[in-house]
Amino acid sequence: MVIAKKWRERLNYTAISLFVAWHTTAMVLGPFPDSEISRSLRVLWRPYLTFFRLEASWAFFAPSIGMQRLVHYVIEDADGKKHTFEPTIAVNHHFHPKYSWFSFIYEGAFIDHPDIFGKAPVALLCQKHALLRPVSITVFHVQQEKNFWPQDHLRGKHPLDSEFVTTYRRQVATCPGDLAPSKE
Repeated sequence: MVIAKKWRERLNYTAISLFVAWHTTAMVLGPFPDSEISRSLRVLWRPYLTFFRLEASWAFFAPSIGMQRLVHYVIEDADGKKHTFEPTIAVNHHFHPKYSWFSFIYEGAFIDHPDIFGKAPVALLCQKHALLRPVSITVFHVQQEKNFWPQDHLRGKHPLDSEFVTTYRRQVATCPGDLAPSKE
């Protein structure tokens, strides 16, 4: 009985060790750059990589930051005054966890997939700012087009200055007139 238990423990330990080795290899192989060797190894690992969505690019190890993009919106109130809101900048720090979350939500709803979300995001913004008595909301997409270098910063420039970005008007929507102020 004791011998059977030891063999069972060894078998479990071996199976777990093989799985850890398999998964670790998959984690390295998935984002590995394309080559003859990686293609031949991926034949064996492809079903596993695909099933667990481990197929990534080489940026998995060293992400490319790329050009910055932001969403901001302007609310026109019943008196004709315009109020500008920059939700991701309002978080106040790029390293704050909410910054990435807000960027992801606003970019997804207003830039990447406005057709999927329809008018719901704008309706939520109308309701969120109901105390302003919003008449319309205009959503803008600000895309960095030129690299911002340390020398630019030393010259007193800002990454969102007009020489570095292009602003696109993405959506203009009217707010319903019967909004009750939200209870926030």
